[in-house]
Amino acid sequence: MEIKIKLNGEERLLDNPLDILSLLLMLELPAENLIVELNRELLHKNQYKQTILANGDELELIRFVGGG
Repeated sequence: MEIKIKLNGEERLLDNPLDILSLLLMLELPAENLIVELNRELLHKNQYKQTILANGDELELIRFVGGG
């Protein structure tokens, strides 16, 4: 079942519903360096595995970059 989400402002089709952690793995993004906002609500890292993306969800991924 294909679903459409908006990821950082761009529409993206997924072959099937995924949890957020699986999406991050698919995108090769490290969960420990990200803030995830789903439908304008911040998610705790312990919610990534249990939160399944649905058709129409809006997801913002914000990456922390260290520097000095």
